[in-house]
Amino acid sequence: MIANILLPIAADPSCEVSFEQGLDLADRLRARLILVARAAEEREDLSQELPGQEKSPVERAMPKEDFWPVEERRPGTVPDLALAAAARCEELRVAHAWLLAYGRLAPQLRDVSRLCDLAVLPRPSNPTVLTMREALRLALSAACPCLFCAASVLQPRRVVAWYDGSVASSRAFRLTCELVSLLNTSLTVVVSARARGQADELRHEARAVTAGYHIEREITALVGLRALEFAGLADEVGADMVAAPPSKPLIAPALNHSTYMTLAAG
Repeated sequence: MIANILLPIAADPSCEVSFEQGLDLADRLRARLILVARAAEEREDLSQELPGQEKSPVERAMPKEDFWPVEERRPGTVPDLALAAAARCEELRVAHAWLLAYGRLAPQLRDVSRLCDLAVLPRPSNPTVLTMREALRLALSAACPCLFCAASVLQPRRVVAWYDGSVASSRAFRLTCELVSLLNTSLTVVVSARARGQADELRHEARAVTAGYHIEREITALVGLRALEFAGLADEVGADMVAAPPSKPLIAPALNHSTYMTLAAG
């Protein structure tokens, strides 16, 4: 069940797309949005200017980019974008909460991910918001599945998922089936096997798993398919979303395709 969706807020077109995509998903899944925005000013500067506001020993021991007090909501630190996003959520009656982050967003998103069931993230197109390196690190280390958006808002119709029988692949595959079931989309399963006998076995496993979710699916088993070829194959079949375990050879090429969303799960 997806109850809390993590969503960064920043002044960038890629974040505008991810906000609209996250808002749509939260509305369809009846989930709550956890909005994370950078503070409009840095905490350290304010602490130095105001007497009696010196940092505690705990704060001094923590790196600047890792410290983000949730309870402080001084008007000067709350960015207008966060207030506008919250107002939009209220307008559409989407449950939400928001947190302030200090420093770059990526480290804060990784920390907050342990509180969420899904992170909806912008494509790594603007280095000031999310670099490719940060996106890959989030995909590989976040505590919840990460859904990187396409260049524009999409209504997913076909999800293409990778399955190779590994533990990580099995977890990602089941999470993908759950999301496909919730969104009522079709699923194309790409089974990667080392030999024909294994291909038949993995195809049977994939068929058994998907049967439990009552979803429209198509299962294709390929012998010798390399991870680096998966993104191109998904593009050829017209995927709106690709899903794979958090593996750099699988996720990195997919993030370079702006026409579909990329789900790193498992």
